[in-house]
Amino acid sequence: MKSNKHSFVMKSSTLLLIAFLSFTIIGCSKDTEAVVDITKPVKTMAVHSEERIVELIYIGIVEAEDIKKLSFGTGGLIEKIYVKKHDTIRPGQLLATVSTKDLQFAVREAKAQVDMANAQYRLALQGAANEDVNQALLAIQKAEDAYDYTFNQLERMRSLYEQGAIPKVELEKVEFEFNLRTTEKAQAEAQLKKVENAVRMEEKEALLAQLERAQVDYEYKSSMLKDAEIHSHSGGYVLDIVAKEGERVGSGHPVILIQNTNQVVTVGVTNRDLQNIKPGLDVSVNANGVHTSGKVISIAANPDPTTRTYAVKIQLQQEKDAYAIGTVVQVKFAIGKEKGIWIPISSIMAEAFDYVYTVDRDIAYKTDVVLGAVMGNEIKVEGLEDGALLVIEGAKRLSHQEQVKLQQ
Repeated sequence: MKSNKHSFVMKSSTLLLIAFLSFTIIGCSKDTEAVVDITKPVKTMAVHSEERIVELIYIGIVEAEDIKKLSFGTGGLIEKIYVKKHDTIRPGQLLATVSTKDLQFAVREAKAQVDMANAQYRLALQGAANEDVNQALLAIQKAEDAYDYTFNQLERMRSLYEQGAIPKVELEKVEFEFNLRTTEKAQAEAQLKKVENAVRMEEKEALLAQLERAQVDYEYKSSMLKDAEIHSHSGGYVLDIVAKEGERVGSGHPVILIQNTNQVVTVGVTNRDLQNIKPGLDVSVNANGVHTSGKVISIAANPDPTTRTYAVKIQLQQEKDAYAIGTVVQVKFAIGKEKGIWIPISSIMAEAFDYVYTVDRDIAYKTDVVLGAVMGNEIKVEGLEDGALLVIEGAKRLSHQEQVKLQQ
């Protein structure tokens, strides 16, 4: 009996202990829930309206501004090549020559033809041919004889008319004849002066044409002599030599390839951005920590058939060899200035609309924004007030009108 009573007491004590512990645990749990901080930590920044330079950023390739294939204007046997591959050259430097032995003979012969034609032309200008002068003198003699005869006839007819021996009409016939002979005499004298002062026009023109032909031939052969040399038109480097001394080459056949020291960057620009780019626009270029400037010098009229972008060429303004040919560079086109609020791209959230979270009195609010121009890691937006607190870290865990805690 005592054993049963003792067992009952033990069970009752155990139940009371369990009940007490359960009550204590529940009470502690309620106290713990009451002190849990449910605010979410975020980092913010104050946004302000500001004016910034707007830039278009592209990737470009450094190229030589010009690669030229130099050749002889006159074909022949290559006599001497004065440069080697990779040599640096200066403007006007003699690079190669062809043999000019035959050309020199041809030039001397052409010069002799010019001298002979010139002498003949000058001789013709000095006076008239003898036969022309003799003919003019003979014409004057005939005109004077006819004049003297009609003059005597006129004097005799006037005397007869005064005596009434002939009618007036007979006198008028002789007067008309005398006037005609007077005119012929004057014309003959004028022709003599003309012949004495100059040769016949057609003869002079023929001699002048002969002289001009000789001069053209001489100038052509002299130019061929000059074309027997290759000179550099600008400074640069010898890329390659595609012929050898002793080889015979034709006119216009490439002999030396040169590249000038000027560098350009070629960039493929989209049709949307092309309207903001004009020749003369300043750009900045950067590659491997080397910065330089440049200007837009040309814009392709038609797009590339594959990329559908327009090739824009930029003249670099730097010391030579700032970049190696083929270097990939970053190009920034400064297209103007814009005033507005710029925020980190990472703070933009997107669902049906683009939005960000702003904080007011420790409450986060979903705020719709309209996106604008991008500059690096930032983007221009509309829809935020100047001075608003923008959430830049922790936004992905937030909901609209949720309480937050600002962190430094």
